[in-house]
Amino acid sequence: MESVKSFSYDEKNYSLEFHSPKDHIARQVGMGKTFYEIELLNAIKPFINHNDLVIDVGANIGNHSIFFAGTRDCNVIAFEPYPTSFQLLLKNIKANKLLTSISARNCAVGRTAGFAKVTSVDEGNLGATRLGTVGEGEIIVRTLDSFISSFNAAVKLLKIDVEGMEADVLKGAGQLLTIDRPIVVCEAISDEDYHQVENILADYGYSRTEIFNYSATHLFLPKEWTGSGNYSRVNYYEDALERMNLRVRKIWSEQTQFRQFMSETRETLKDIKNIVEIDRKESD
Repeated sequence: MESVKSFSYDEKNYSLEFHSPKDHIARQVGMGKTFYEIELLNAIKPFINHNDLVIDVGANIGNHSIFFAGTRDCNVIAFEPYPTSFQLLLKNIKANKLLTSISARNCAVGRTAGFAKVTSVDEGNLGATRLGTVGEGEIIVRTLDSFISSFNAAVKLLKIDVEGMEADVLKGAGQLLTIDRPIVVCEAISDEDYHQVENILADYGYSRTEIFNYSATHLFLPKEWTGSGNYSRVNYYEDALERMNLRVRKIWSEQTQFRQFMSETRETLKDIKNIVEIDRKESD
């Protein structure tokens, strides 16, 4: 099994290197022959355009950053604290010829500046690596607001996937949220994590409009958002409604298939039971 997965998207070739072919994201990319979490990426694709600035907090090996830069020609600042993932991120940026489009930062993002340490590493899914609270450690932590003066444009999209530290990232981004009003795409798996994120963003005038992925990832729009370029608010809600209808039809189809499977299973069990009864009688 190869640790490098190659595929094409919109008639353009891409490759992603992983630390192991058994990594969860590597397997998903290998099976799907496309970017990881492609439904989410396709949904947010119309929000961003040529030269837009995108912030990717928790970039891992670069799947999302490479999508933003490679398919939409965006400028991306990618934050990844874990050294192994960061080195793969650098390799993938170079392999996909995106050195001028993606700037990689080897640090964590939080509510305050400081240091943190890695508390959990899943070798089967490096994207699930967790950091402890800010204190002592070898990982540098910065706030997003501390970078604002170095950004050469307003942030159009803020993507956050930081395994439970989402609220801390947002608490350190108040100025960015107030001034730039980016679209926010944020993973929040547990109900507690989600409600923290929702409450923080509500204070800045954001509301959730959609949810994606098995590991729940939420799309938040500023309440005053009317569109991005030629992509209007009406266009978005029409697309969101179509995605919802597709999900409903998929669930209905899966339930129908499951009911059929259970019916066939029951019939098979009856046949087996009859065969066993006949064998018993014959043996007697």
